[in-house]
This record gives sequence, structure tokens and C-alpha cells, in this order.
Amino acid sequence: MISSTTAKKFYKGIVVSKGIAKGPLFFKKELNIEENWSRRGSLAEEQEIYNKAVELTRNDLNCLIQKIDASQSDGKEVLDAHIQLLENPDVQDQVFNSLESGSSAWEAYGNVVQEFKALFSHLEDKYIKQRERDLDDVSKRVLFYILNPDQTYENISLAQPSILVCDDLSPSQLLSLDRSQVLGIVLRQGNMQSHTSILCRSLEIPCLIRTQIEDPEMETIGFLDSLSGILYLDPDPQTEAQLEIKRTQYVHDLKLLQAFQKMPTKTKSGRLVPLGANISGPRDVDSVIKNGAELVGLYRTEFLFLDRTQEPPEEEQFAVYKKVFESLPGKKIVLRTLDIGGDKMISYLDLPKEENPFLGVRGIRLCLKFKDLFKIQLRAILRASAFATDLAIMFPMVSTIEEIIESKKLLSETKSELTKEGISFNSKIALGVMMEVPSLAFMLKEISQEVSFISIGTNDLFQYSNACDRMNTDLGSISSPTHPGFLRFLEFIIKESKNYGLHVGVCGSIAHHPQIMPFLIQCGVDDLSMTAQHILEARKSISLITESAT
Repeated sequence: MISSTTAKKFYKGIVVSKGIAKGPLFFKKELNIEENWSRRGSLAEEQEIYNKAVELTRNDLNCLIQKIDASQSDGKEVLDAHIQLLENPDVQDQVFNSLESGSSAWEAYGNVVQEFKALFSHLEDKYIKQRERDLDDVSKRVLFYILNPDQTYENISLAQPSILVCDDLSPSQLLSLDRSQVLGIVLRQGNMQSHTSILCRSLEIPCLIRTQIEDPEMETIGFLDSLSGILYLDPDPQTEAQLEIKRTQYVHDLKLLQAFQKMPTKTKSGRLVPLGANISGPRDVDSVIKNGAELVGLYRTEFLFLDRTQEPPEEEQFAVYKKVFESLPGKKIVLRTLDIGGDKMISYLDLPKEENPFLGVRGIRLCLKFKDLFKIQLRAILRASAFATDLAIMFPMVSTIEEIIESKKLLSETKSELTKEGISFNSKIALGVMMEVPSLAFMLKEISQEVSFISIGTNDLFQYSNACDRMNTDLGSISSPTHPGFLRFLEFIIKESKNYGLHVGVCGSIAHHPQIMPFLIQCGVDDLSMTAQHILEARKSISLITESAT
């Protein structure tokens, strides 16, 4: 282990994207946009200024999209989302109303943006909060062009390969960088779930966030250890030698993992334990293929419903599901129906505020309350199923057998309607439920009479069974999924499910946990699903497991 005390100066941060990099530090200066702009022309002039700024911004974003490598679907989708925010009709209408009331383009657009950002900030959903960051990114560009229509919005220009250091970095700024010049990124702020963090992982750029680094008075060489979460400044020879050894070993390990890319996942004893990827839509397909996932163990469909003012129409849903299915021929895909509620809320349903939303109207409870919304999704899924090789559907947050029966009834009704309309669909779709509610674990016999598989959502199952917010670090060992009581509960669920002929998967975050994964396999789990980036390492670990006799 490297002793950071031997370095002249070091800063700790949170690892967003793994890697090790060495190079000069480049400290980004914030773009200065005049805030006390008071010039005000005629209504026609201000409308023209605003329209021109929007047009220039749109052109910038489209140019960035064209420059993105075809394999980087993440970046394209982020910029497409920015264009949607730029062209949002609610924003446009409010800006023009403000202009007609006498505001300048600067005042009108700036005020409307602040109102929308305030709205996003008051919502607890982390995915809606991402819209606040995206809107901030887009609005800075628009405001720049309102003031400087004849200039170019200046992004970051690196003259040499460097480690970029800044307060925060927007997705469009990241995508505008020359990738060959970016050795690593260190942010003083940042968020693990932000688009910038997602893109850093996708682009495999070593990145730390929440790093309280100060601007040095002179040029500095940095050594970014984004495995341990430390940035070293001008490390001494001993520390640098240790870091070089660590970097060499890391690169070597990555090359070794590639040998597992096309291999089936099996234990040393020869038992197959397929590894699936958890995905949220088309943007994740590349990672599924790149990391050799044998299936998609969890397709979260709710992301299509978030960050918008109205529900996605059937045709849009159909097109998105179809794109995913066609992009992964030959793979089994386990699709989870709409799982809204808890920390994922949507404004257009006008849901009442709940004291404890994680225990409220969410998952299948919400879908059975809003049956029209649910049936539209089921129609889109069934229509797209004609393009899937092996599709399974599972219902989330199930608490009772009655919920399963009612969901199956709606699915059957939807199939009948499509048949009458002459619309084809896959008639061999397996049905399952998410095992998240502890009481459901004691109804596995009844469950086996209704569906053919369960998928254990260990994130929610843990916090419900242990009465513990697993993200609360103050709870110490109580919040650890290695809690012996929880492990015994998992063993009971898996073995009891097998007794009733149910296929058992695990799609929660412990699926790749180094201590728990061997235990799950020993208990008899059929497959494991995880973030795609963990698959190769998990496959290697599983290849070393020798199962003991039971």
C-alpha cells in the first residue's frame, strides 16, 4: 500500500471512474458571463437576440453530436437531452411571455431558467435533479450567445495531455474536449449519478469528485490514483515509483480480464452461472456487448418516463424497446415494468406527497392504480417483443399474490386486444416478480403457481428486512449487506424458491460483492446481474470458485 504521507501534497476524493494517470495539472477558469446586464431593446430586437442565441446553441450541440465516436451512444443521448431542454416548449413560452412583458432576452431567459432549476431542486428524485445540472449547462451557452452573438462559446482547450481540474464539468464541455489530451479529471464538486460521471466511466477517463484541491501558484505535476481515490501533487521519487508499479499492474490486470470477454461464466467446478447486465435503455447496449454480458438481467424501463412533462406515448416506448431488443440478438432480456415511486417520481401523475414514499404507492402498486398508463406500457412491450429473441417480464414491488394475478389479467387483456388488431407479439414470454418485500419470501409456493422466476432486488430487500437505510454511513455494520441475518434470509429465499421450481436471479448491487457473490452461488442462484463494467472481474472471480458439496 502506498503511504500518502511521503508525498509533498495529496488530496482525497471519491472515485467515479477507475484508472491511474500522470501529467501536468490544467486548472480550468470559469467562463465569465456578465450578470448585471441591463440593455433592453424593442420586443422584436429582444426576440431576435433570444432566437439567435438558441440557434447558435443548437448548432453547437449538433456539431458536438457529429464529432462523437459512433460507439459513444452515452454522449449522443446526453446531448440529445440537452437539445430537448433547449427546445422545451414550456421554457420557450415563458420566455416569450416575459419578453412581451418588457424584459430583455437576458432577463427573460435567465429568470425562466432559474424558475425551472428551483422546481427541479425541490424534487427528491435524483434523476430529475440531473435535469437541473443539464439545464445549467445549456443555459450558460444560451446566455453567452445572448451577450456575445458574434463570438464562439469557448470550451476548454488543452495544449498538451493533462489532468483537468475544475469545480465542476458539464457534459457538453467534457464531450468537446480532445479525448487524446485528457489524462484524467478531478472535480471539486460533482455527483456520482451525473451525466458527466456516467460519461467519464463510458469514456474510461480516470475521475475523482469532491476533491478539495487548491489552485497552485506554479505549474504542478499530478499523479492521479483513481483506484484509491487520491491525487498526488509533485510526488517524491519513492511515491512515484510505487504509483508506477501500481499503474503497470492495473494495465496488466485489465488486459488479463479481456480474456474473459467471450467466455461463459462458470465455476472451477464447471457449474454455469450466467452474468447479466443491468441497463436503463439503448445507451447501455454498447457496454453490454463490450463487457460480454450473457444476458440482460434487469432492464429498468422507468427512465423513459422520467424528466418529462407528460407520459411517453405508446409509439415512443415501442421504438425504444424495439431498439434495445434488436441491438441484442440472441440474448435473454429480463424487462422490469414501470417502477416509479420512492426516489423516482414523475410530476405528470400529480401524486400526493407521502410521508414515506419508499413504503408508499410505488412499483406495481402505482401501475395498478394507473391502469391506463400500465396498459400502454404493456402494449408497447408486447409489440416490441416480436423483435426479441428471449424476453421475460417481471413486476416490481410485489407484496401480494393478488397483485400478480391482477397484473397477469391486464397483460392477458392487452394480448387479446393486440390479437384482435392483427398486431403480432411474442407468445412465449416468461413472467416473474421482483423479490423486494420481505413478507413475499414466505409465499414462494403460491408465487410458483403464478410465475416462473423471481429476481432478488437486494437493495430494497436489505433496507426493508434490516429496517436500515443502506446509504446511511452512520449506521455502520448494521448497514452492511454482509449482516449474517440478511445472508441467512437470502439463503432461505434461494433454496425455498428452488424447492418450488422457480428460477432465481439476483439483480441488486451485491450481485458482484466479492464476499457475497460466492455465497449466492453456493446457495444455488441461477444467474447474477450487475452494472456491465463489473462483469469481467466477476467472471474471473467465479472461475476460481470451487463449490462445496451440499
